[in-house]
Amino acid sequence: MVGAMLVPYAMRIALALGRGLPQGPLGFFGEARLPMRVWPTDVDFYLHANNGSYLTLMDAGRYQLALRTGLARVMLKRNCWPVLGGAIVRFRRELRLLERFELCSRLLGWRGKWFFIEQRFENDGVVHASAIHKAVMRRKGRSVPFEEIARACGCSVTSPPLPHLAAWQEVLASKERLAGHSPDEEAG
Repeated sequence: MVGAMLVPYAMRIALALGRGLPQGPLGFFGEARLPMRVWPTDVDFYLHANNGSYLTLMDAGRYQLALRTGLARVMLKRNCWPVLGGAIVRFRRELRLLERFELCSRLLGWRGKWFFIEQRFENDGVVHASAIHKAVMRRKGRSVPFEEIARACGCSVTSPPLPHLAAWQEVLASKERLAGHSPDEEAG
């Protein structure tokens, strides 16, 4: 059962890597564009991509981004791995069965140990869904400051401003209030 679920995922990742590598290297803040199509394994009863499939497809875009920016090389060399801390996703228009689209991925910046990635599903310039992911690099059970990773990738600049963080922190604080907890001090 688990193997049957992993096959479409593994195929999608392999195709993403196969399509992304010939596009060549990308600047650290460059945008990776991955041409894709909605497969039968991505749809629900209404024959459009279901919300869970968007998150799975975004994995492929982040792998491509890591390879093209040199981040994957640094991760392997330093034996560290990204772990998602959350995502804010906005669904705008449906993507139908077999519809073509591009998954656009780019690094927004970092603050402390956290780094932020934006991803968009586009078709002919129309955004169908967008997301901002918050992630951390982990090595031997500990977080690695992302600035250290950025420097190892050859990025000599500090993080660009992150205006998205105000909205991110408001969403987190709202969720924490609903759950009866205090807001996460490391949210930003």
